[in-house]
Amino acid sequence: MFKSYLKIAIRNLSRNRLTTALNVAGLSVGVAACLVIYLIVQFELNFDQNIPNAGQVYRLVSKFKFGDEFYHNPGLSAPIPGGVRSELAGAKTVAAFHTSSFQVVEVPRPGAEPARFRAPADEHDWVATTDGAFFDIIPRQWLAGSPKASLSKPGQIVLTERQARLYFGDASPAVVGRRLIGQQYRDTLSLTVSGLVKDLDAPSDFDFKSFISLATVSTSKKRRDNLGFTEWNNTNSSSQCLLKLAPGTNPKRFGERITQMVESHLPATEEKGNRWLLLQPLADVHFNADYGSGSHVAHRPTLLVLGLVGAFLLLLACINFINMATAQSTQRAKEIGVRKSLGSARSS
Repeated sequence: MFKSYLKIAIRNLSRNRLTTALNVAGLSVGVAACLVIYLIVQFELNFDQNIPNAGQVYRLVSKFKFGDEFYHNPGLSAPIPGGVRSELAGAKTVAAFHTSSFQVVEVPRPGAEPARFRAPADEHDWVATTDGAFFDIIPRQWLAGSPKASLSKPGQIVLTERQARLYFGDASPAVVGRRLIGQQYRDTLSLTVSGLVKDLDAPSDFDFKSFISLATVSTSKKRRDNLGFTEWNNTNSSSQCLLKLAPGTNPKRFGERITQMVESHLPATEEKGNRWLLLQPLADVHFNADYGSGSHVAHRPTLLVLGLVGAFLLLLACINFINMATAQSTQRAKEIGVRKSLGSARSS
């Protein structure tokens, strides 16, 4: 029976080639467009979805008022995370990090010239200068080392598999102990690989390629001054902070307490009341253009419209396919009559 149906179907398709081509092309284009839109929307909505207790995680951001205009910044003053940690209760984890990138990386080689890696002009391998607290909030799978030990001393760097493979041609724990020299803006760092983490398999706004120990900066006066470690009124978008709040802590009220703490550290001559520290929910980081600061930010209404367009295209393709198939059904009246006369059931 099935073999008979298949033969007849092939004959009908070959006999009506133009109709078949239009049917297949219309349905294929509709399904393909719907699939592409689905993949785009799914990618954007999947940012930082695998972080545990994400509802308790916030980014500390700054808001200013100059005249009648409001301005937003994803960063803050470098001393603020330390002040939150030591002066305020309500945060379980305070993870300060400073973003940067290497312009050039040199890897020493015994008996040969060092291998040099220069970042492309249109691409940045973002580096985070931080400590183990960062991985308490944004966990990574460790192949070698640990959050506590690998970022506790000056001159330490943790690499992702991608960077280890780029610099050393190897992404195994054997790279631990190898040295590299990273050239950043106004600074050169001699670093020893102290850990290795897996590349992220899901999109994230905190997908850094390397991690330098915070002690590398905090133990050097020159580097502390470059980042403004003592300047409570110097807001820098590269100095950021993630917080994991204790249960029961009100984010809005906690932000107000941080603002009051910062104002208490400002000089008496400094103008107050025109700067606020706010807690931005982690779920809002990828979709809030106010605090994007040039990073990739999605737009929820646009994603919703895209989803509706994809569903409409798929529906339209299906309706078009059904209409064309129905229009061709009259040409098969003789076939249906023969089937009935031979005793076929209605379902056949």
